[in-house]
Amino acid sequence: MRWRDGVDGTDVRDDVALNCALARLSEVDDIHLAAMITPGAIVVPGALTIARSWPDADPAGLVAAIVAGYEAMVRLGLAINGPLFSIAASGPPISRRPSASRRSRHA
Repeated sequence: MRWRDGVDGTDVRDDVALNCALARLSEVDDIHLAAMITPGAIVVPGALTIARSWPDADPAGLVAAIVAGYEAMVRLGLAINGPLFSIAASGPPISRRPSASRRSRHA
């Protein structure tokens, strides 16, 4: 596979990024609560986009890649304690942030 084998000669990496972003924005993705991760939004569109660029892509290989991707993402989410990482990354709820309380006092 060459990176320029995407749709209409685009870079496959750009196609993967776009398709994953669109899947994530749809809010119909799955979530693994213990890992606090949504593997389907990344794994499925990524695997499908890459497989589309391979003329001899094997359906069984595609399924195996999706299963491996799910397992890798869930294991990573569990390893980093996804729920705590998610809270730390997003910060406190908006109502408890200092800037929000200042704004509400002056409103």
